[in-house]
Amino acid sequence: MQQYIYGKNIVYDKLKKKDSDIIEIFVLKNRHKDIIDLARSLKIKVSEIDKNKMDRDFKGNHQGAVALVADYKYYQLADLISDKEYPLILVLDQLEDPHNFGAIIRSAAAVGVDGIVILDRRSVSVTPTVSKIAAGAIDSVKIAKVNNLKRALDTLKEAGYWVVGSDLKDSVPYTDIDYKMKTVLVMGSEGKGMSRLVRESCDFIGKIPIVNNVESLNVSVATGVFLYEILRQRSI
Repeated sequence: MQQYIYGKNIVYDKLKKKDSDIIEIFVLKNRHKDIIDLARSLKIKVSEIDKNKMDRDFKGNHQGAVALVADYKYYQLADLISDKEYPLILVLDQLEDPHNFGAIIRSAAAVGVDGIVILDRRSVSVTPTVSKIAAGAIDSVKIAKVNNLKRALDTLKEAGYWVVGSDLKDSVPYTDIDYKMKTVLVMGSEGKGMSRLVRESCDFIGKIPIVNNVESLNVSVATGVFLYEILRQRSI
């Protein structure tokens, strides 16, 4: 399968990485010479088209540059397991919103997460929207699909990881958890949070304090808060 990625910076950054999965580049006529030159130097087909055709064929904010790429190739769970002293894997339990997923991928890449695990059903996958929101970070983080999160967590525990979940109930402040260990961070879905079996697999449950009458933080924001606390502790 194939998909399109949109945006001049995203297309150019992908070209700079010399990804072999780029099939064709589409740009507005008389625009983005840097993209055209780089694509042609890599022997990638370039189609220059007028604005009417670009707007008709590619809905949304394409910024005059679109790349046709092969469908994202997911990793295996085993590919994410690291022998570093303090590795970090992020598990997303039935996340559904592509904008949240893209933002989470960007944060994960920024802090050096070793990989992200998602479900192969009832869950968002890597789409053009996700790639655009991730702003190029999609190529910096390994993403694995599994058909059972409970079994995946059991496998990671057998590899020496400790599992930290996020929930407001029966939990401790997220800053009270010591992340200087092989860590799996689990974030739940936008509406329901973690599923019961996944929550029962957690060794620690952390919460982000909320002062005002707000039910919870957006999951991408909450994930960023957890990730940067983990990075802070490990940088001390």
